[in-house]
Amino acid sequence: MNIKNLVRLRDAMLADTNTTFNMVNVLPERDGDKVGDITDCGTVACIAGLAVIHFITEMDPKLHPWDAAEKWLGLTKEEGYRLFGGQWAAMDKSMHQITKDEALAEINRLIHKYWFDRAYNGLAGQEWQQSKKWSGQCMYLDPNNGRRCAVGHMIDPELYDPDMDGDSDGGVWGWVSFTHQDLLPGLTLDQFNRIQKMHDSNVTPDNMQAEFDAYRTEHNLT
Repeated sequence: MNIKNLVRLRDAMLADTNTTFNMVNVLPERDGDKVGDITDCGTVACIAGLAVIHFITEMDPKLHPWDAAEKWLGLTKEEGYRLFGGQWAAMDKSMHQITKDEALAEINRLIHKYWFDRAYNGLAGQEWQQSKKWSGQCMYLDPNNGRRCAVGHMIDPELYDPDMDGDSDGGVWGWVSFTHQDLLPGLTLDQFNRIQKMHDSNVTPDNMQAEFDAYRTEHNLT
C-alpha cells in the first residue's frame, strides 16, 4: 500500500466539494475506457474515480480508471476490490446508500491499520521484547541488539537517524518532529501516543501482546 498516496486521496476527498460521491460509478461521464482517453471526468465518482479526478497525471494512461487507481494506491487486487467495491460497508446497505463520510472513515481506518500493522508485526518479530537503553528509557532503535519500539518499527530503516533517540541537543523526537518530516503520514497524535505507550509501559512480552491485540479489536484493525 502506498500510504502517502492514500493520505493524499483522503485529503483531496475532504477538500472536494464539486464531485457527487456515488460508490456505484467509477467515472460515468468519461470519454474512454482508459485513463489516457479521459478528457471530461464528469461530476460523479466513487473512491477510485476521485483518485483519477485528482491525480490523473500521476497514473498509467493505458489502464482502466479502476486499475489505474489501484496501482497508484499500491493495492493488491483483493484490497482494491474491497475498497472500491464497498465490501467494508454494512451488509444491509446498497452501494447507492454508502456516503462519502463513510468512505472517508474506511480510508482513515486503513491508514490507522497500516501503521498499527507495522508496529504489531515488528514487535512480534522480536518476540514482544522492549527496546530500551540501560537507563530504562525506551528507544526507537537499540543499536546493541537491533530491537525497535512500536513507533520505531513504523520508521523505514534507511530513514532512521540516531538524533530521533535524542543523540543531539534536540531531545527525543515526538509526533510533531516526525510529522514535520512527513515520516508518519496520516498517523494522528492520539494514535502515536497510544501505540507508543503500549510498548513503553509493558515490560513483559505477554502483557504487551495482549494490549496490542485488544487495541486491534477495539479499533477494528483486522
